[in-house]
Amino acid sequence: MKNKQTDRKIRHGILSCYLLQCKLQGLVLITCLLLCAGGMRATENDGQSTLLTLNAQNRTMQEVLDEIERQSEFHFFYNNRRIDMARVVTIKSEGKNIFYVLDRLFADMDIQYKVLDKNIILSPKELSAKTVVQDDRRKAVTGVVMDASNTPIIGANIIEKGTATNGTVTDHDGRFALSVSNHASLIVSYIGYHTQELDTRNKTSFTVVLIEDTKSLSEVVVTALGIKREEKALGYSVQKIGGEALSAVKGTDVASSLTGKIAGLAIHNSSEISEKPKLMLRGENPLIVVDGVAYGNITLHDLSAEDIESIDVLKGATASALYGVRGRAGAIMVTTKKSGESGTLTVNISNHTMAGMGYLKIPEAQTSYSTGNYGQLEYNSGYVWGNYMDGREVKQYDPLTMEQQMMPLLPRGKNNISNFFRSGIITNTNVSISQAGKLGGFRISGTQVHERGSYPNTSLNKYILTGNGNITYNNFKIDASFSYKKEKVPNMPRVNYGNGNIFYNMLIWSGTEYDVFDYKNYWKVKDRKQNWPFEAWYDNPYYIMNERIHQQDKNLFTTNVTLSYDFMKNLSVMFRSGFDNYNNDEDYRQSIGDSGQKRGYYRYGQYDGSSFNNDLIVKGDYSHNDFGIDLIAGLSSYWYKTVSFTSNTRGGLSVPGFYSLNASVERPNVSKEISEKALYSIYGKAGLSWKSTIYLDITGRNDWSSTLPSSSRSYFYPSVSGSMIPTALWNPVEDILDFWKIRASWTVAKRDLEVYELNRIYSVETDVWNGLSTATYPTTLRDPNIKPETESSFEFGTDFRFFNNRLGFDYTLFNRLRYDRLISSKISTSSGFGQITTNTAEEIRQRGMEFTLRGKPVVNRDFTWEGALNVAFFHWYYDKLDPVYSSKDPRIKEGERYDKFFYYDWERDHEGNIVHQAGLPVKNKYQSVIGNSDPDLILGLSSSFRYKDFNLSISLDGRLGGMMYSWTEQALWHAGSHPDSDNQWRYDEVVNGKQNYVAPGSKIVNGSASYDAYGRMLQDTRTFAPNDIPVSYQSYTMIYNENPWDHQPRQNILDASFVKLREVALNYSFPAPLTDKLLMKNVQIGIIGQNLLMWSKAFKYSDPDRGKENLNSPTTRYIGFNIYLTL
Repeated sequence: MKNKQTDRKIRHGILSCYLLQCKLQGLVLITCLLLCAGGMRATENDGQSTLLTLNAQNRTMQEVLDEIERQSEFHFFYNNRRIDMARVVTIKSEGKNIFYVLDRLFADMDIQYKVLDKNIILSPKELSAKTVVQDDRRKAVTGVVMDASNTPIIGANIIEKGTATNGTVTDHDGRFALSVSNHASLIVSYIGYHTQELDTRNKTSFTVVLIEDTKSLSEVVVTALGIKREEKALGYSVQKIGGEALSAVKGTDVASSLTGKIAGLAIHNSSEISEKPKLMLRGENPLIVVDGVAYGNITLHDLSAEDIESIDVLKGATASALYGVRGRAGAIMVTTKKSGESGTLTVNISNHTMAGMGYLKIPEAQTSYSTGNYGQLEYNSGYVWGNYMDGREVKQYDPLTMEQQMMPLLPRGKNNISNFFRSGIITNTNVSISQAGKLGGFRISGTQVHERGSYPNTSLNKYILTGNGNITYNNFKIDASFSYKKEKVPNMPRVNYGNGNIFYNMLIWSGTEYDVFDYKNYWKVKDRKQNWPFEAWYDNPYYIMNERIHQQDKNLFTTNVTLSYDFMKNLSVMFRSGFDNYNNDEDYRQSIGDSGQKRGYYRYGQYDGSSFNNDLIVKGDYSHNDFGIDLIAGLSSYWYKTVSFTSNTRGGLSVPGFYSLNASVERPNVSKEISEKALYSIYGKAGLSWKSTIYLDITGRNDWSSTLPSSSRSYFYPSVSGSMIPTALWNPVEDILDFWKIRASWTVAKRDLEVYELNRIYSVETDVWNGLSTATYPTTLRDPNIKPETESSFEFGTDFRFFNNRLGFDYTLFNRLRYDRLISSKISTSSGFGQITTNTAEEIRQRGMEFTLRGKPVVNRDFTWEGALNVAFFHWYYDKLDPVYSSKDPRIKEGERYDKFFYYDWERDHEGNIVHQAGLPVKNKYQSVIGNSDPDLILGLSSSFRYKDFNLSISLDGRLGGMMYSWTEQALWHAGSHPDSDNQWRYDEVVNGKQNYVAPGSKIVNGSASYDAYGRMLQDTRTFAPNDIPVSYQSYTMIYNENPWDHQPRQNILDASFVKLREVALNYSFPAPLTDKLLMKNVQIGIIGQNLLMWSKAFKYSDPDRGKENLNSPTTRYIGFNIYLTL
């Protein structure tokens, strides 16, 4: 009782802080943005508005320049061998601009300066031409310094070898000029790049390309809790992708552009409007973290590609161990764009517009036979096994007169699908404004996404508004951000098999003897009766799209505030609070006269939810000689609540066209559900390093979950990870091998129960019988000693980079053991329950590998080619079976795959041929195994080609292996619509009256067979002969392809392998002189395409990319253009 009271007090405490926390976050955010905006007013491009106040008496040059940088947005570049920074100077100024101050400061010195945007380059004053001419032992040397991508390097050091003072630095364009002795050599260096030596004896003009030094510069990635670290220090797998790769081709969802770009991340993309892609990292749903906040209700679908700076994918439980149970499947760390470094106001405008250009896969139907059954035209038969359409006069339904009359029987609707569908259009527009200054910075962004669906009267409109700002004052910093997304879908068509699905109504179960254009007037009697001959079973397609309306209105708001304070250089504290709230309204209506709801129907639902995330983190680090240590300690709280309200009419609508619960003929159904969950945590991390070469991390986290009993709600999970850089210690082949890293990690993760999965809660239903309500006790028994499910995982990886970082590959091997598994198992009904939720001794193990190959085959001034290949495969296996709760099926064995695909096959003879009886196939009443459902390989390939100002990017991805059931194939065959059903056997049956189809296979001559409970053969005395009994082709085909809920025929379980050309973008960047004339900083235009081509091994009429096939909408091929402007 005490624990329950404590829990109740905790929940009430959280709820009482709800409004206060929202108000505080909003106040801090608004204050942050206003202060940043005010701080921006003092910045201009030319520096005239930056006023400096200096009073330096006998201060060193270094101290004066540091003070100028502190008071302004300018940064100094210089060679300290050529500029005496220890020189003592005196200067006094009161509210003067930068030019006045520098002129006074350098008035009596041999120092010149050049202001380039916000960079100030200092150099010794050049020798006069006269001096150079008089000294024939010296000469002038000029050049330009760039990186591998031909981008100028600002501030590179140029030193004459053998001298301590003769040198310079490159300017804003990467150029330099220096007077040197006749036989001099130049040393060119820059932090993070290999140093080069230039011989000037026979050459005085140089183009220098510096190569990145991978041994001294490691990529920085975002890890758990939003903490940035060098990748070389991590003992687990992390993969990073920049925001520019996600915005090359912008469709309706960011996740689509992420497909294939991360090894081990499978993304199931849907062709349905507004349906979010499904992300599976190593086979499970990863945690989405935005700017360090693990919101409870956000997905990549809720983000704009133009707002994303980068994405870091933390793979495995070790990588995300500090997130506890929520991060057990890894995490996707999204870093959004901030204000940047520039003091100027920057405006970015982008637009991507694409139009549908056909479909990758779309169902087809035969056009020789009409609606009907056994060769006769019958509208209400529900099949397409009708008469042969050769122009004979047959009584048919006329949509103009809306009566039956004699007309030629012809395939008028050969193009019904293409005529009914329309070309889809996607537009994605973004406008952002950002600025940074002395006090901080801000960024505001607005995105509008519009999709005109391929179905009539379907569309999606998505609006995203984001803002962030930061303020820094001495050692204190505030970061705040918000986002608001509104998504409106006026009509969302049915996406699965059933009435309301367009393919179900128009292609599968109706023939082509009608032209769909003739049925645009879909009412015979408005709001009462459809103009449609198949009204007994199906609906007019135009009626479906205009009267069977499914509206969705979704709203999502997120905000977070981060307060940080640096006590000293190596010790800081941070408090971060994040909040999200969603509100989704759903409205569904069916008119009177609907085939499924003759009297009409209306349903309304409202779904709300919110979550709070709070973190208090203390960070510290210390180094001594070659050793370093960093520590993190933190407290965390997470609270989640959902409220759902659903209602629907009963008995139809009392008033045609009036869609309201008030129109319900009988008392409407109304229900409401509320769920809450709380999670409190304490965690810590200790990291050790030696010579920035060997790293060791140890973490621990303890969670207290509200969904577990008090005896086991506290659980702890540790992790250990380490990495080593052997090439930093010894590298005998440094001309070939630049970098080599070895990493390993181990962790123990937990999983708690779902909300109220432990509690015994009555299900209450109203007006069940004669106005009476019922309260039903749950039929699932909960084990009172239940504890969290546990997973132990181990990971090993290595990373190689060769030839000045031109070639690299990363390999990861991982192994996960899951035990104390939480399952629901059937128990004897004599106990009063049907199932029990408990821990079992059954254990499953996942083994897998990931491989990433990166390369830059060509890098020169005009042409660059870069590419990356990502490959992964992983499978679950039974490691141990529970003698009580595990399946007793003998095909479930330790060491074998967990994802076996079970189905009901046909009876087969000793050679695997189908057994027939009376000429028809005989169903096997026992399940068989056809293969496995998971893919054998997940792959992605991306390449980028740059030629001068042109850039071409290409992205392919796919999944190989795995089995998937095709509802489309089965339904086309069973209904009589499959194109391959138009054959000689069918013609003979319908036109010539011959039932002469003899199926390949065998028949039983004599004998019998007996099986055990799992279909294993006990005795078989059967003898067989070839099947020679002719039957009706229609009868055989319908039985052979019967409905999947009765029997899943083997021939409709297909190999799900596919490879898709996901994206192509060809862009042109305007040269600087042209953009200057246009008064812009950057202009880019391009041609783009998405879902351009697809190869699939077995799926002919549908796209397996979604991960399941159930009369899916066709995947549209999009081609269009983009434009980027920076003002």
